[in-house]
Amino acid sequence: CGFGDPWSYLVACKDSSCRRRWYASNAEIELAIHEKMLRTYSGSPPLKYFDGATMQSYQVPHSAFEAVHCKKRDPSPECSYLRGYTPSVPNVPSSSFSIGASKTSPRGFGVFANERVLKGSMIMQEKSTHPIHFSPSSRSLLDAFYKHDPIAAKNAEPVLTYMTEHGFENTLYGGHGYDVDSSIATFISHGCGGSYNINADPSVTMTEDTVDPETPPEFQYAKGSFKTLFNPVIDRHLPHLVGGLDVALRDIEAGEEIFDNYLTLVSNKADWKELVKGLKAQCKSK
Repeated sequence: CGFGDPWSYLVACKDSSCRRRWYASNAEIELAIHEKMLRTYSGSPPLKYFDGATMQSYQVPHSAFEAVHCKKRDPSPECSYLRGYTPSVPNVPSSSFSIGASKTSPRGFGVFANERVLKGSMIMQEKSTHPIHFSPSSRSLLDAFYKHDPIAAKNAEPVLTYMTEHGFENTLYGGHGYDVDSSIATFISHGCGGSYNINADPSVTMTEDTVDPETPPEFQYAKGSFKTLFNPVIDRHLPHLVGGLDVALRDIEAGEEIFDNYLTLVSNKADWKELVKGLKAQCKSK
């Protein structure tokens, strides 16, 4: 077109549900192109400069947008903690934790600290930023197989069980997806009665006894709240935001069990009542 300089574009949507297509996988985009575009007589691809890989390159904003966004007079809170690791904040690696017998976990085992963990330390960040991701479309396919195909349901059931029992929901990708910790952090139990000693949000004080089962807190994804319409910091650090950010809420002694607050790991309002009911029953049985 004769433009001598790079151009930037802003894509606006009516609501966050369009993020589901925006963050579609390479295969999903290629399939959509195949289904929507007319075939060429020559058999060559109808698009010369666009395919699934090209679309995926647009999914993450350039770092310049993040820099400008965080230089505003009133920057979003994510600018202070989501732009990468802070060397001054220690990270306690997964090697500093181990699996052991637990008297409080319904599984009979839990995660324990092998050494003293100081308040404010990050927890297994080198692992938690690489969760096993189930996109909204993957979850929908698993649900469809489970409901409509008895043979597929038998094969899908272990995957669904693994996803729902060990993972946490989020809607950052435009639908209800799941992420499962790829380390022993997936075996961390819920801290009943506010006994949790790690969490992504130190300001959270809710417990299974204090929340209203009928009225969930305002959130759009697990481990945080999505309050800014345009936030390149969030869009550039989605894996970190979804899977990471857990910190020690107090000093944790060696040999002490690690507990999280499961109430912050759900983003589906339809599941909120069932979650609260289940946690209350679990905590009363101890």
